Amino acid sequence: MKSFTFLFLSAICLIGCSEEKATNSKPKTSLAIAQEETVEQEVILHPGLISLQNNDCFSCHDLKVDRVGPSFQNIVSKYPFNPENKTYLVEKIKKGGSGVWGSIPMNSHETLAENEVEEMLAFIYED
Repeated sequence: MKSFTFLFLSAICLIGCSEEKATNSKPKTSLAIAQEETVEQEVILHPGLISLQNNDCFSCHDLKVDRVGPSFQNIVSKYPFNPENKTYLVEKIKKGGSGVWGSIPMNSHETLAENEVEEMLAFIYED
């Protein structure tokens, strides 16, 4: 009797498994295939953001919150985008200094190319 019960339960399990496979073996629609596929999307970072990250900018600045230095949002508010402010900020970033936002000096960034600093400013003004 025990062996009959074992065979009976084994047969039920096999039938159940084969039915599951049968329902899963239906041809998939293109929509189902598209939903299952994982599409890698390339994230393209702004070149100015990359420059800000590769330098020490985020050590003192944040996008929206004042830290050691002013937030980029506050810099944009104080210096609306125009050619004069752009020239001033490029020089300020390259030369560093203190006194505008407090007594803590900003490091100089003399090794940065002018176009790299302009990309940083472009990102700050776009954000």
